[in-house]
Amino acid sequence: MDKDDKSDIVMQLIDEKNLTTVENICQYDPVRPSIPCEWRIANGNKVFFKGVKSFDMRYVTEMSAACCVSFKNTVPKSEMEMMCSIHSGNIAIFYTVWSTRKGAGREIIFNIVDYLKEHKPNVKRYVTLSPKTEMAKKFHLRNGAKLIAENETTYNFEYFV
Repeated sequence: MDKDDKSDIVMQLIDEKNLTTVENICQYDPVRPSIPCEWRIANGNKVFFKGVKSFDMRYVTEMSAACCVSFKNTVPKSEMEMMCSIHSGNIAIFYTVWSTRKGAGREIIFNIVDYLKEHKPNVKRYVTLSPKTEMAKKFHLRNGAKLIAENETTYNFEYFV
């Protein structure tokens, strides 16, 4: 199978029934490795990943990107603020995204937005809680997001879609 053939790339949503899968994916999170796997899928939080399907099309065998999303009613300024807030709201907070294939990070963000528009129509805003790094800043600006807040250790970007 040609890894560059995008027809073999699929996005999957991991829910609370698949903690082992979340653990397998999130062990590679270079952005927010300190966030517990259980939290990533608790209280409506979601983990999405894209990968290459196996020959029999039942299992993803190679991850190309992953993204974790929490739903809040305010935009958090820090990881701690996000994790301590128990509210579930209509703002999708993309708090970690990483990829192993060029372009896969951008693809997964826009695939998730499309998914949320269909499956969670109450979501009205798509905002990041990004590390305060030049790489994160360039990534989001290059992909059409607008910087809406510069916090002590994070940036918030908003995707207007």
